[in-house]
Amino acid sequence: MNYSRRIHRPFGPQLNTFENISDPSEVHLGNPLILPEYSNAVELSYIRNWRSHMLSVSGYLRSNTDMISHVSFLAPMASDPDVNTMYYGHANVGNMMNTGVEIISRNTLFNRLTLTTTVNLYNSHLKAWNTDYPLHDDFYAVHGNRQNRFVWDVRCMASVRLPWDMTFQATGRYNSRRVTAQGTLESDWDVEAGLRKNIGAWGISLMCKDIFDSKKTHNILYGNGYTQSISKWSGGRTLRLAVTFNFGKTHSHDHGPHNHIDTGGYGDEHHHHNH
Repeated sequence: MNYSRRIHRPFGPQLNTFENISDPSEVHLGNPLILPEYSNAVELSYIRNWRSHMLSVSGYLRSNTDMISHVSFLAPMASDPDVNTMYYGHANVGNMMNTGVEIISRNTLFNRLTLTTTVNLYNSHLKAWNTDYPLHDDFYAVHGNRQNRFVWDVRCMASVRLPWDMTFQATGRYNSRRVTAQGTLESDWDVEAGLRKNIGAWGISLMCKDIFDSKKTHNILYGNGYTQSISKWSGGRTLRLAVTFNFGKTHSHDHGPHNHIDTGGYGDEHHHHNH
């Protein structure tokens, strides 16, 4: 049984009231009234180990209050009140409750192949919300609808220990459609693979990220009199060569089947919906 409570504080650009009008049709405006976001989680886990296998099953309840979320709305321009433009910013909107189960399986086959699979299944519930956004020395009313959606994601990583102290690793990920404060974040997937060679204290790795050039974010946004479909690509297919050197004493068992190739944080990136 595990309980955790976390705090997520706003950062500079989310608070800055300076209007970015480099594109008059998309004005970016911070909100100095943003408060910290709190999340609470209760988790109950069961783990079973065998000689070459491991299974973990966790049921959880996670709540987020006063979520710091992206919001957008149509409002009159400061320079011409008769013309509406799109404003983008952040605010404390909505409370979200995620209830689900996470299953992790790790299987070692033939003493060389290790498969680690993570499946996350949960129901995501977002309450309806209303907020007043500071705009032009006044406040503009923005609201969002209640949403309830079943969400799932899966990640599978295969690591193969090869002769000559080499390791091959491939990872595939899929995320289904998810709930956002004003719409949905559409499904996405990507695959990456890499090869690592150890030579004493030296390590050489070659990593190809987003092999199929599929990684992108696609938002569907609903607001006061508008619907938007926004797609964003970042990076695309990239090839990365890394050379490392370990100072001090090294042990051969450190380079076993669970020696994961450094992906440079690619798999743990957070989605920031900047437009």
